[in-house]
Amino acid sequence: MQKTNRNHEGTRTTQIAELMSVDDVSHVLGVPKATLYRWHSMTTRERQVGPRAFRVGRHLRYLQEDVTAYIHAQRGSLS
Repeated sequence: MQKTNRNHEGTRTTQIAELMSVDDVSHVLGVPKATLYRWHSMTTRERQVGPRAFRVGRHLRYLQEDVTAYIHAQRGSLS
């Protein structure tokens, strides 16, 4: 979630990846919010259902890179 890079002067800079809400992911994937909550509740250590998500307090959040990876994985499963 947090990336540390060095700028052209050699100084460390920190970037934090943008988090996506359930509303955001629902819109991007075109699935109901209830589906995302169900997928998250079905996920276990051995089996990932839907894009990887985590809780921030009581809110479900996604990293953009995890949503993108999920989309690419779904495209790959079609071939």
